[in-house]
Amino acid sequence: LTALPPKPVFDNKPPNAEETAATPKPATPAASPAASPSPSPTPTPTPEGYLAKVTWPQGLLLRTDPSFEAANSGGVAVNQQVRVLEETEDGKWQRIRLESGQEGWVVGGNTIKVEE
Repeated sequence: LTALPPKPVFDNKPPNAEETAATPKPATPAASPAASPSPSPTPTPTPEGYLAKVTWPQGLLLRTDPSFEAANSGGVAVNQQVRVLEETEDGKWQRIRLESGQEGWVVGGNTIKVEE
């Protein structure tokens, strides 16, 4: 018998500071002094979130918490459909549910919404 191949390791690190700094940011319009600041409503996902598919070519690591230091709890293959349940305020992490019912966190920006 042959041995199983080693478990793949996926690179889920965010872009480094040089890559981020090279991206131009749109100018922020100046606020009117007469207008009183009012908090903008935070978009609230539907209770079941939305259907999406993984776009990162190497797939994604599923983590127990929205942190690179969190334990890995599985993986998600490229083009696999998942349900996005929520995102962190900065959009860097998404909590997803797999078809198997397993839930966890993946790095944000690596899924696209698909029609249900």
